[in-house]
Amino acid sequence: KMKKKNGYENAYLMEVAPTTGVRVTRVLNSLHNVTLEDSMEWVEYPDVIGMSGVCDPFMYKGREITRQERPVWQIPYRSLVPRQTQNLLVAGRCFGYDQGITWDAREISTCMVTGQAAGVAASIAVNARCATKDVDISLLQKNLREACVRLNF
Repeated sequence: KMKKKNGYENAYLMEVAPTTGVRVTRVLNSLHNVTLEDSMEWVEYPDVIGMSGVCDPFMYKGREITRQERPVWQIPYRSLVPRQTQNLLVAGRCFGYDQGITWDAREISTCMVTGQAAGVAASIAVNARCATKDVDISLLQKNLREACVRLNF
């Protein structure tokens, strides 16, 4: 079809990706799945472990939302904790969120934030000999702040 378009008469396929690039597959059913509405309402979580944000404008309720209107949103620790499986933390593109924030949640920076928090929380759980769902949030946040992780708007 492309060869029939003006200017593409001599175009040809040179290469295809050697592997499939999957952006989003499964997403955790966590203790709290972050929603687009949470992010749009600037919800502040007592168990915040980091921030994520939007890079590009997007549509919300029929209008374009710019970076200035919703530049960042908080990620709660509960969004890393599964509802059913014990002593597991889920970070990266699979933590708990809804489809509305997929484009923010799948970004590398968000993966780094959730990964760092999960690692620190796992260390705290091991040292305290407690379940991951029972990690001392104030200690987790203290450790994250000491590592210069942004927790607040």
